[in-house]
Amino acid sequence: MGNSVSSFHESVTYRAALDRVGVPLGLRSVGHAVLPPGCRVGPRRTMFVHVIWTARGSGLVNLVGARHVVGHGQVLVCPPAASHCLAAGGGQPWEYRWCTLDGSLSALLLAALPLPAGAFAAGPCPEATFLELAEKLRNPSPEGERQAGVAAYAFLSHLGGLASAQREFTGRGRAGALLSRADVAGELAVTVTSLADAAGLSRSSVHRVFRQDLGVTPKRYLDSLRLQTAMSLLRETAMPVAAVAAATGFANANYFAKFFRRKVGQAPSGFRAERHQP
Repeated sequence: MGNSVSSFHESVTYRAALDRVGVPLGLRSVGHAVLPPGCRVGPRRTMFVHVIWTARGSGLVNLVGARHVVGHGQVLVCPPAASHCLAAGGGQPWEYRWCTLDGSLSALLLAALPLPAGAFAAGPCPEATFLELAEKLRNPSPEGERQAGVAAYAFLSHLGGLASAQREFTGRGRAGALLSRADVAGELAVTVTSLADAAGLSRSSVHRVFRQDLGVTPKRYLDSLRLQTAMSLLRETAMPVAAVAAATGFANANYFAKFFRRKVGQAPSGFRAERHQP
């Protein structure tokens, strides 16, 4: 550990037996730390998963040579066998809560969940959750270890969900930024070409943004918006089919009818006739 460890305040609850784990995913330890400016912990190599969640301030984590800033409300998940060093950032104390997970499935579960390699926004640090995890560790019986393992799995899965939601929000933000630049009457009239021209990008760049962040092509995304709106207008209004086509970005009613039939399996008029169906 670094030279300033004497000023490092930390409270930790450990599993009764650190040298062995009796469940596939084990909760090994839970802690709360305040790292003053200039204080450094590490470098150290751990053989367990280390989850760090910032409560106040920000921290710097050097993880296998890569530098990560873990700001307020952010989480960093350090994989096992990864050398890392922790330090406070920004000239202010870094307060964070953490837990460690081990067991034969810990590394496999970490790889299976959609957790990013770097820090990601997860919201305010849930102090109550960490206190509950620590309480689980205070039962040294085999049943207590199993319950702690279940809690560890639920916690890690929750982090995976938060990471996925953050990616979807950020992705829609990037795609939304492209949509907002297009000088057209709303998203339903946008084309891939108009997106590219308005943003000063190539069509391939627009495709890459949508593919990377939303998992679909821009055409498929826009077609889905048009189809959703068209179905609502057909079921909920008396607008002529041609007007519905124009309202959803189709200049040609015949093309709209062909598009609708290909996607839904029936003509717009037939779909409207079944408006009593859910």
